[in-house]
Amino acid sequence: MKNITEVEFKKDMAELIKKAKKQPYVTGTGQKIIRTHSIKDCEGFPCVIHNPSEHRMSSYPTHWREDRGLMERMCPHGVGHPDPDDIAHKKRTRGAKYAEIESIHGCCGSGCCIERRSEDYGRRKVSKL
Repeated sequence: MKNITEVEFKKDMAELIKKAKKQPYVTGTGQKIIRTHSIKDCEGFPCVIHNPSEHRMSSYPTHWREDRGLMERMCPHGVGHPDPDDIAHKKRTRGAKYAEIESIHGCCGSGCCIERRSEDYGRRKVSKL
């Protein structure tokens, strides 16, 4: 058994206490995510975990996609749509192209994930067949 100094002991204890205080994030679908990014990484910005914004899908339950490293919102149709706050975080930390690619998904086609803004109405051109 290794003898440790009082300083090392206090350091080890502080680390254990820090780990014990950190609670896992539980998604809306019941998944427990033990390791998330630091709250400092998203300070001052909307964040699906630390500071969720109000958006069209904010009432939908969250669901972590381990295969893509992506937080989704599960719409009433049972389809996962990339969470806008997670995409914004990816854009800030990994770049616009990465975020654009991650936002591609198999939409349910009901418009669940489309933000509608009043300025959009009347501005779209409709092609005549």
